[in-house]
Amino acid sequence: MPIKISSELSLSRSLNTLLEGAYWLSALAPKTLYSRVHDDCEGDLTQTLGVMVGGDGDVHVLLPNFKSLRFRTWGGGGLSLRTRNALLVLAEAIRRDNETLPIRPAEDVVTNAQRENQHQVAHHKVAEWLAKVAPEHYDAFLTHFK
Repeated sequence: MPIKISSELSLSRSLNTLLEGAYWLSALAPKTLYSRVHDDCEGDLTQTLGVMVGGDGDVHVLLPNFKSLRFRTWGGGGLSLRTRNALLVLAEAIRRDNETLPIRPAEDVVTNAQRENQHQVAHHKVAEWLAKVAPEHYDAFLTHFK
């Protein structure tokens, strides 16, 4: 459920709390990959952004080309602690999105190209049926659905 932020000051304070602190989000499990397919994947479920928190607290970002970027904790020599914190929040956001709106398996996702092909097959079947039962409407149908 979205939280209404009443003012810029509240937002600024919330961001400072998230970015400037040293903390762990208890809902995240260490060594667990939290991944999400982007919205325009066209059925290609390899187009995924992943975030994983290592057992040492380092946060790893996994990209579609199988590259991994690591953001270390302060004790491990981390130079981007705010970025690491933001990635923890991103992992939690992915976890919540996956919980409330899971991505369907690849076989259930219909791409635009597949949808167009399904329409073409349906039109072809209707045209075949019309040619048999109502040939006088066949030409009009073909003209309309070109």
